Amino acid sequence: MAEKASKKRGGQPGNKNAVGNRGGGAPFGNKNAWRHGAYERYPPIYPGERKYLKLAEEREKLKREKLYLWCKDKGLIE
Repeated sequence: MAEKASKKRGGQPGNKNAVGNRGGGAPFGNKNAWRHGAYERYPPIYPGERKYLKLAEEREKLKREKLYLWCKDKGLIE
């Protein structure tokens, strides 16, 4: 059985088409190919939803603070 000759990697000698291209794909957060979002890890947050998320975060902070103060009042924590 004959051995395969190893091929050199890369383009043709003297080819300057990709000079300066860092490669590796699109930058982080790029949405150029986004169509329907079915394969996204997290759903997109629209501007109208952003204010409700902030309100929910504030509400959670207040709940945690209330629980902390209640526990401190009961002597469960110092």
